[in-house]
Amino acid sequence: MTGRIETRLAELGLVLPPAGKPLFSYQPAVIAQSLAFVAGQAPVVGAERPLIGRLGAELTLEQGQNAARLSGLNVLAHLKVALDGDLDRIER
Repeated sequence: MTGRIETRLAELGLVLPPAGKPLFSYQPAVIAQSLAFVAGQAPVVGAERPLIGRLGAELTLEQGQNAARLSGLNVLAHLKVALDGDLDRIER
């Protein structure tokens, strides 16, 4: 069953990437009491790093926007794992 958040993402044409494995010894997302903490997420897809560089130097504005979007989607992907697959548990 798809929840309201994933339905909205689909309406926007956005797809969550698979939640990648941590590169070092840290937890990508942790739930403590009723709060979720997510480690910083880079614009990666699996082991691929398609958007590396500085905005205005190696990256265009559009590439920078895509990198920010991918980082945000990675945050949601890790939250989905931490929340047992239910993004609708997010309240705010």
